[in-house]
Amino acid sequence: MVTPTAGAAQTTDYLHGFEYENTELKTFPHPEGYVKKDGANYIYHYIYRDHLGNNRLVYADLDGNGVINPATEIIEENNYYPFGLKHQGYNNLPGDGYKYKLNGKEYEDSFGLNVTETDFRQYDAATGRFSVMDALSELAPNYTPYRYGFNNPVFWSDPSGLFETEAAARKFAKENDINDYMITSDGKGRYILTITAGEFAGEQFYEMEVLVIENRDDEGGGGGGGSDGSSGDTFLGFSPSEIGLLANGASVYAGALEANSKSNANYQYKYGSKTHSAEQLTKLNNARMEKIAKVAKSAGRKVTYVSVIATVADGSINGWENHHTADLVITGALLIMSSNPVGWVVGGVYFIADMAVMSSTGRSITENLFD
Repeated sequence: MVTPTAGAAQTTDYLHGFEYENTELKTFPHPEGYVKKDGANYIYHYIYRDHLGNNRLVYADLDGNGVINPATEIIEENNYYPFGLKHQGYNNLPGDGYKYKLNGKEYEDSFGLNVTETDFRQYDAATGRFSVMDALSELAPNYTPYRYGFNNPVFWSDPSGLFETEAAARKFAKENDINDYMITSDGKGRYILTITAGEFAGEQFYEMEVLVIENRDDEGGGGGGGSDGSSGDTFLGFSPSEIGLLANGASVYAGALEANSKSNANYQYKYGSKTHSAEQLTKLNNARMEKIAKVAKSAGRKVTYVSVIATVADGSINGWENHHTADLVITGALLIMSSNPVGWVVGGVYFIADMAVMSSTGRSITENLFD
């Protein structure tokens, strides 16, 4: 509640993205922006966001003619310094802008605070620092516990305070003797750990403390948090286990392609074409299929090596566990069997099953069975 020096008090209520001012619905989000009440009407506003989810431009068809007039219907334009401080002195538009700006989070300017309200901490873009310590600061001793986005805000964003890497979430579970858990991604390479069995089933960890979250879908998901300094635990947004899974899938496909090409290389043409005899077509097909089989075999071996390297790297960085040994054994078996149809069928079934298990539980088949 905000009580002005003159006039009536204003109370704002938040309900899953819907905002009420003095019990009257004023704004609510839609996939491309938000809807705002204007008099008796609700006007659709659209937001252009950059790669970090920052609100850069807001526009709306205020007169309802189906065309955006840049002079009157560009509601807001935001340009930011790297750590999120907004440029001032130009592009000052008369429209009433949207208060969800940096990282898509609410900008709080009441009482001159001028901070961004992330899910678990307040962020000051003027200093590039959070106002309170990161609860997992001991996992990143080389970084200040008040840091924002690994001090690299052009690449990392930090809108909610989740684990920055899957490795950090697994390490947290291991150090706290949490055996039955599920790790889910927010879709941006950052993770939430949820206990799946026992007395605390359903509780979720974002930071060192446990937070029970019910129906939390109003903030549009989360982003990275100040949790783990090992930003190298992912490559292009993929964890080592995901890289291994994709590499195994590519290896199975390469094996299938190799076997199919070898089979097609034996095809005998019965009829010729206008330019080639049947014998010439058979030889051309044989050469082409043999070349494809050779390339597929080489590619299959290389992606298998990628899977092995990813597994060994993950075990070396985060501690060797039973599933690492199982992954190496399965990768070797798939490599041996991939040269025949039975092998690539088995490999394909395993790849699909492993992908389904990882999507539903956040862990691979071997992790669920052996760890």
